[in-house]
Amino acid sequence: MGDTELLFLRELSGSVNSSKLALPQFQRPSVWTNKEKRELIVSLCMDVPIGSFLIWEYDDSWATHDDTKLRAFENVTLNKSTVEYLLIDGQQRLQLLSGLTSSDFGLSNYVRFEKSLGIVRPRVLSVVPKTPLDNSREILVSQLAGLATGVISSLDTDYQPMAKDFRKNLHQTQIPVRFFQKQKSRQWVLFVYQTCNLAGKGLTGEDYVEAALSFYYPTLGEQIEKDLDSLCSSSDITGIEKKLTRSVFLKAMVDEIYNQTSFTEARKWGLDILNLRKVSIQADKKRGVLEKSKPLSGVIVKNAFKSVLGSMKKILATFTNHWQLTNATCLVTNEIVMLSAFYRTHKSPSNTDLGAVSKRLILSMIRKSTTGGSTQALTTEACAAMRTAAPATLLDDILDTKALEVADLGNIDAESKKKPKSALGIDSMMFQIMKLYIFRKGAYDIFSKTHKLTRATFSMDDVDHFYPKSKLKKYNSLEFRRHHLANFVLMSQWSNRSKGGKWPYSVIDSNAAWPSNSKDRANWKSLILPRKTSSGPWAQSPGRAFNEMVFLQFLSWRTKLWVIELNRMLKDIETSGF
Repeated sequence: MGDTELLFLRELSGSVNSSKLALPQFQRPSVWTNKEKRELIVSLCMDVPIGSFLIWEYDDSWATHDDTKLRAFENVTLNKSTVEYLLIDGQQRLQLLSGLTSSDFGLSNYVRFEKSLGIVRPRVLSVVPKTPLDNSREILVSQLAGLATGVISSLDTDYQPMAKDFRKNLHQTQIPVRFFQKQKSRQWVLFVYQTCNLAGKGLTGEDYVEAALSFYYPTLGEQIEKDLDSLCSSSDITGIEKKLTRSVFLKAMVDEIYNQTSFTEARKWGLDILNLRKVSIQADKKRGVLEKSKPLSGVIVKNAFKSVLGSMKKILATFTNHWQLTNATCLVTNEIVMLSAFYRTHKSPSNTDLGAVSKRLILSMIRKSTTGGSTQALTTEACAAMRTAAPATLLDDILDTKALEVADLGNIDAESKKKPKSALGIDSMMFQIMKLYIFRKGAYDIFSKTHKLTRATFSMDDVDHFYPKSKLKKYNSLEFRRHHLANFVLMSQWSNRSKGGKWPYSVIDSNAAWPSNSKDRANWKSLILPRKTSSGPWAQSPGRAFNEMVFLQFLSWRTKLWVIELNRMLKDIETSGF
């Protein structure tokens, strides 16, 4: 196994700060919250053992370290030439203890000593700005961890022994350290790391999956990070890196291997760090049925990785070229996993198959806002449907794919502040398909009449309130409804800046922008705007007093037309593709 030595905590902390001790890349990021950090400070105050550490000897010339990249502790500059050891277990503890005198935590938290029934108890609390500490019983963690004697001698005599114990433990306590020789294989060390993290601060679902699968694919974590970074950096979709994530990638890999998207359910089918396998028949003691399974292999894991990566590339192309997204905020990650399952099964789907699936996923994203357990079960079911020859119709029984309704664009009636349903926002999927409709129609700015509104020009265009929000703001009853999706239009930046905060009718009139020919009339229809009339759903004409009902009439009229046109577009996408 390796040698065990007793080392002073100050030696370990010094090795961190000198870059003699570093982290392997497969270590997860720091995950401790202030709660865990405070508990460790209390343990040192009360002379409670804080456990042992596992360290792997490091030598970059050894073959066992060929695939092991190095990572520095937080706030430490990594000098690879000085690294002699890698910390396998104890990162959270050592990260905290090695930087107490200068870290944000050490400077923003203090220990308050209290005495009750003759027993001294320490509490760790956050510093309150501009509130001085009581030096007789309170001391900054950074000062307590330092070497200055004055801060401790200022404490009441009842509290000084515990403060001294903390400092002694931090600097002089000997900790058991188990060393693994550099000859140990990376896979073996990974396995130990995975097993250690079954206790303490538990692994998240994706941490567990990565840790388990890395036994057969040691560089899995680094490869996912590298490929996703490359994929997202090549995209012009804002925020796509927050949707095509490590968690989504690993969920798709689990679906590829186990036909499960829930990490918890997958563990029942063999996703077990200590016994990694793929179960085909689960054991049943009552029926006397034995488990049937086979071990996973590096080939299976690597093939799953390649398949998922290929699907992610196709997904990004779909979002860009077909859905014509410009912002990823509207995307729901579970539906991305479903689309991955579709592409992993249908390598070269027909345009109509992609259209039919896309229509249903778009409708599902419009209506889904949670990712609870029931949603996870639906995701697994939907992924199974994606693996069939004709997935679209099966999705209708799994997802909420009914046709769009007026309420999907937002509430037009009065509402409370608790549920401002009319203000869905321009980042919603509902607004994204409204943009898609405009892009597909080839509409152009009503003021310039030559500037076409396309995905390529969207970065130079504005999303504007048709009825100016500055004027509607005066009407309390329209607090949320002024931001209703039916009150948004696309136009070029220069048109938006030049029109000011005038009522729509007035600004269109003054710019002579009314449609004067069949092309203009068709364009106004594409943008779903009413033509010049003396009555009906229209903005006030010059000299006419504004009435709130006129605005609500406009919202109602435009919402109904949007719903009709968007349902027609989605039906066209379903039957004819993009």
